[in-house]
Amino acid sequence: MADKTWGDLLDFIKGELPRDAVMGDDVYVRRVNLGIGVINERSGGFEDHWVNDGATGSLSLSGSVCTFPGDLLDARTIRWDGTELRFRTVDQMEALGPDWRTRSGTPSLFTLTARGLVLDSDPGDDEGSDLEIWGSGCIPELEFETDSLNPFAYLPTPHQMAPALYVLGYLPLYGRYREDVMAIQTDYRKQWDAFLAGVAWAVITRKYPRLSS
Repeated sequence: MADKTWGDLLDFIKGELPRDAVMGDDVYVRRVNLGIGVINERSGGFEDHWVNDGATGSLSLSGSVCTFPGDLLDARTIRWDGTELRFRTVDQMEALGPDWRTRSGTPSLFTLTARGLVLDSDPGDDEGSDLEIWGSGCIPELEFETDSLNPFAYLPTPHQMAPALYVLGYLPLYGRYREDVMAIQTDYRKQWDAFLAGVAWAVITRKYPRLSS
């Protein structure tokens, strides 16, 4: 089954709203991203790994500099061609050899930057799948760049429409009857809360598999 897209969620949202609830699509996008943030907070991130294979969502490696993708939260293990690299501070790198930023060769060390990492040498293979990072990631926000990730694909197929429940439950009040609108929104929020409870339980059973038996 194909993953849900923003078009699927937008059709659902607009189909649930009354005709007089006219809002720009950017309002829905902002609410979806708020909902994604709540999911990330409740789940605490997920275990994953990334490689420099040149595909969407992979690591961006240029020479010895790697820029982390938006869904990578915490890089814990760095490998090059299967061998784990050791961390060093910039000062330690400089002490080992001031040419570490420009030399070529197989990397053995790395240091972290605000946006990614720098290897201790340029391996000359930007998209060979040799650089591998294991750590924790998050669901990325909904964006519309050509290389953007699909945030809904990070959720199990039966729950990929769940962010739409957050949108419907937390939109600005619309329509002529405030009480009716609030009652409807309350129902959407209950469905959203039930989804979040399921996310929290899924995280627990993922970490402690015996609890699911």
